[in-house]
Amino acid sequence: GSMGGLSGEGSHFIAGWLAHLPALLGFTCPTVYSYERVGPGCWTGSTTSWGLDHRECPIRVPVHPGEGLTNVEYKLCDSTANPYYVVGALLVAGMDGVARSLVLPEPQTTVHLDDAVEFSEQYHLGQCSKLPDSLQVSLRCLERSQLFCQALGVEHMRTYLAVKRDELARCSETLPAFPAVY
Repeated sequence: GSMGGLSGEGSHFIAGWLAHLPALLGFTCPTVYSYERVGPGCWTGSTTSWGLDHRECPIRVPVHPGEGLTNVEYKLCDSTANPYYVVGALLVAGMDGVARSLVLPEPQTTVHLDDAVEFSEQYHLGQCSKLPDSLQVSLRCLERSQLFCQALGVEHMRTYLAVKRDELARCSETLPAFPAVY
């Protein structure tokens, strides 16, 4: 095993999630309101980062000392997401990481990612980046993803994006502001 008990393939798989995280949000956070729960202090994360037992990272590997267990949490998903798209997209991104032997960066260790000096250094060194903060931005990332365009097929991707952009336009015109519940 390696970091957090992850196997080599497991590390590559998570590295695939990180590499495609901005585009993944187009499937896993598919509504305007999804982004109200994405950010610092929401325990979903706001950067392309992962951590061991780190609740502020979008990808978390809980530590189970002495139990020989390893599991991974992908926390940037809500109940508005289509489970078939979510599972498919996570598998496609993860398997891309395995196929290309992507290297998993060191786990995030700072407590408050957006405020910490250490995060600032990691961000500026290119070790992690800010996540899209809106559906509009994540759909642009998804549209630019050759991996997901190939996996879904160009016509299916066009249709998915057209539907999501229509929903976005309708929501922008008619829905009230999201009530702060946290």
